[in-house]
Amino acid sequence: MILSLTVAAFFDSVAYVMGESLPKGPVCNFQAWWLTYFDWSALAWVCLITLNLYFNLVREVSTNKYEMLYHLMAWGVPLVMASLPLLKGYYGPAGAWCWITDDHVAWRFGIWYVPLFSLIFLMICCYARIICVANQRMQSWLGTFNPERERRKVMGCQHTYAYTHSYT
Repeated sequence: MILSLTVAAFFDSVAYVMGESLPKGPVCNFQAWWLTYFDWSALAWVCLITLNLYFNLVREVSTNKYEMLYHLMAWGVPLVMASLPLLKGYYGPAGAWCWITDDHVAWRFGIWYVPLFSLIFLMICCYARIICVANQRMQSWLGTFNPERERRKVMGCQHTYAYTHSYT
């Protein structure tokens, strides 16, 4: 998951390195789509890493079976979110880079800012829960005591005790 986040962040940074805002046209549309797609991919991977931590630490659920779903979500949802303004023709020069134009500010909020801050809020809630559960476990932790290991030791001792008495 971290490798996928790294890939998304790398390609996201490529769009920012492309430089200044381009004139309206296909290259500008491509830069805008690229920025939106990889910004969303990076955000999706951060959210999925948080969700994965929550499942593993709080719910104690194995998440190996969700790996394909994670990839579908982290690459598929951004594809939809980046393609909507492209299909509507809302991409164009928007400051330092090409993105959703100033004429369509509501789309900026709907496509990026509202989901971004909503997801940040949800991640804060997840991490707060993860921290609470981790603290509860730390307070009840009994050193290196492992009940299963202790049970096996007792079972081993019972066999030894039985052998000792059978030969005396």
